[in-house]
Amino acid sequence: MHKYQNEKTSNKIISLIGMPGCGKSTIGKNVAEKLGCKFLDSDEIIESRAGCSIPDIFKKEGEKTFRSLEAEVILHILDAEKGNVILSTGGGAIMTPDIEKNLMEKSYVVFLNTSLETLWKHVESSYVNRPLLAQDGDPQKKLEDLLNHRLPVYSKAHLVINCDGMSLPDVSKALMQKIEQI
Repeated sequence: MHKYQNEKTSNKIISLIGMPGCGKSTIGKNVAEKLGCKFLDSDEIIESRAGCSIPDIFKKEGEKTFRSLEAEVILHILDAEKGNVILSTGGGAIMTPDIEKNLMEKSYVVFLNTSLETLWKHVESSYVNRPLLAQDGDPQKKLEDLLNHRLPVYSKAHLVINCDGMSLPDVSKALMQKIEQI
């Protein structure tokens, strides 16, 4: 058992939530590798099951279909996995009440909190691949609106890590130290 794992964390799913560009996938992969546990990215699983990208799902089927697929994938993970898993969720996943309820009850939810300025720096060059940002004439304003709308739900997480000014290794280390304390 890794030094950051104990009986409580080895049977726990750690779910990462936050805005697009906050680092959920990158940090999740890094921490899972260091802890020797499984990493799952709900967006990657959705794309694999659908056989196309998330932007294509939005274009062809619409956001409602995407959210339905997202709920199916995340709820399945929460029911099927028995722990020792880091789960990266899509930025809007927790906004679906059933997903929020299940994430909070069946996993340890960590909100990677990042300022609007930092988020924009991370997504500015790739926002066209992020359907909710690409559909608006002002993607930076849309990002701000999404952040303001989601913050009250994100803030209910079991743990909030303020990532601004922290490097990837620093955020990963902070997360692992918190996992150790669960």
